[in-house]
Amino acid sequence: MSFFLNTTVCGFSLYHILAFFLIYSCLGWCVEVVYAAATTGQLVNRGFLNGPVCPIYGFGMILVLFFLTPLEDNLLLLYLGGVILPSALELVGGWALYKLYRTRWWDYTDKPFNIGGYVCLEFSLMWGVGAMVMVKAIHPTIAALVNIIPPLVGFVLMCLLYAVYAADVVATAIAASDLARELDALEKVADSMHAVSDAMTEILGTTALDMDQKMDESRLQLKLAAAEARDSYNKLSPREAASTMRTRADEAMEAARRASQTARLNAAEAAKAVKLAAQGTPVLGVCGGYQMLGEQLCDPAGEESGTPCTLRGLGLLPTTTVFGTEKHLTQTAACVTTEPFAGAKLTGYEIHAGRTEVRGSAFCILADGTPEGCVQDGVFGTYLHGLFDTGELTEKLTAFLCKRKGIDPAGAELIPMEQYRQQQFDLLADGVRAALDMPAIYAAMGMQKGDNT
Repeated sequence: MSFFLNTTVCGFSLYHILAFFLIYSCLGWCVEVVYAAATTGQLVNRGFLNGPVCPIYGFGMILVLFFLTPLEDNLLLLYLGGVILPSALELVGGWALYKLYRTRWWDYTDKPFNIGGYVCLEFSLMWGVGAMVMVKAIHPTIAALVNIIPPLVGFVLMCLLYAVYAADVVATAIAASDLARELDALEKVADSMHAVSDAMTEILGTTALDMDQKMDESRLQLKLAAAEARDSYNKLSPREAASTMRTRADEAMEAARRASQTARLNAAEAAKAVKLAAQGTPVLGVCGGYQMLGEQLCDPAGEESGTPCTLRGLGLLPTTTVFGTEKHLTQTAACVTTEPFAGAKLTGYEIHAGRTEVRGSAFCILADGTPEGCVQDGVFGTYLHGLFDTGELTEKLTAFLCKRKGIDPAGAELIPMEQYRQQQFDLLADGVRAALDMPAIYAAMGMQKGDNT
């Protein structure tokens, strides 16, 4: 332990460097989750690893402490260093992660003055302000808190945390190399760590969403009050006008609450999709799901959202969707060109208003030779509804999942697609019959229960 306390680098002991790396990795992850919830309305676990950490923030802050602490008395140099240093780390780190795992953990392609989507001018300028705040205000507090902990306790705690950190790194690397299914114990460790970060994501994300909802509700109340006051001044008594305003405000707040609740549920489902894709689980999006898997959804005329806007997708596919007034409706056939579904014959239909630009491999080839859909790293997207109706894709998907889980499907009983479809119709009919007053319906139709089979 004395080695870590007495060995210094750039004026900081190894003990403090290791402690700061852990703390800032976790704090950076928390900031990412809150920022994603506040700006996109999505509960997204932003961690590259399974646990609630973003190592790039730990590395970045260590570099800031090494190189910018000597500049803390010169605010201009401190700001410029805060712009350049984190931006360089973000550029190199983003590029390396994409080359290794073919996944972008951040994407600034929709921002002006960006470099490859890895850095952009807006955030680089923000890093400068952030560096000043960290060096001048936040880090002194963090350092004081670290110094309060007895060195022996801190050293033991760091050993435990770094052991978990190392296991997380190994589990993530193995998952990315498709070996996780052969190491069940390690996969369970990774799942346990991811469960912790998912729980923290939900806590931090929903808190940010709730705060944003309350701010929206307050703004709505003010706007409604002003509008009602203008409309009712000459029509209603002051008491009637006040009552009307309260009623309208309550209605607006309830609508905002329901919308926020729906947004949180949708965000949670989106976060699950991102998590599954990161773990190597196949993710398939059809029509609107396909659009959401892309990088951007653009609605310049407000056809879908009611107001012109551009939203970020989940970033799992290299696609951009632009909505228009013309709806595409067609019946078609196709053949899947990508593994593990290659060769599967499909029949179905398309019905969508969006036009999707694909910058990657197609999911299938339509009967007229046109590429359709997109695939990238186990994530599949297509506009084709009914792709499971022929059974070929279903069989290939089942075979793939059985192989992935080590299950032998040879002993399973095969069910013809038509028989399966009829079973599903029967289940639906049973559910409808259980939910309705069938004797009353029969009586209204002038029938007895036994008259109709």
